[in-house]
Amino acid sequence: MKNKIIYLIIILIAIILGCKRYNKISQSQDDSKAKMLIFNKIAREKFSGDTIIKFSSDNHYVLCQKKRDENNVNPNNLLEYFIFDLNINEIVFEEIIANASISWKNNYQIIITRQLGIITSADDSGKSVYIYDLKAKKRIEIDESIIEEN
Repeated sequence: MKNKIIYLIIILIAIILGCKRYNKISQSQDDSKAKMLIFNKIAREKFSGDTIIKFSSDNHYVLCQKKRDENNVNPNNLLEYFIFDLNINEIVFEEIIANASISWKNNYQIIITRQLGIITSADDSGKSVYIYDLKAKKRIEIDESIIEEN
């Protein structure tokens, strides 16, 4: 009889602990959904069209870029983007630049490569490369050859 009571108590404890864990998981999923709804609303308001979304590898930041019109004949294609911090639910950096590409370098840095246009010598690629550090909130100019070697 005592063994049956002990088994029932163990089973009840296991069920209670399982329910608590499930509740925590569903709360975190609800929080993530709410943050994504806020982010999507801001992206629609800013760009009103198609966007390209890239998460940092730790999912702390979201890079949202306005999708370029492929039929645009303007030689100065504008890159419009912003970076959204999912932990504080706000835009932490935004920029509009011409003739550029962007990608994540790591969890908190982005690499921006710009085509400047006029190539002055055989050694000059006409590109400008910089990193924007989201933690330090500053721009770091770098040599393009460093990026090409990696």
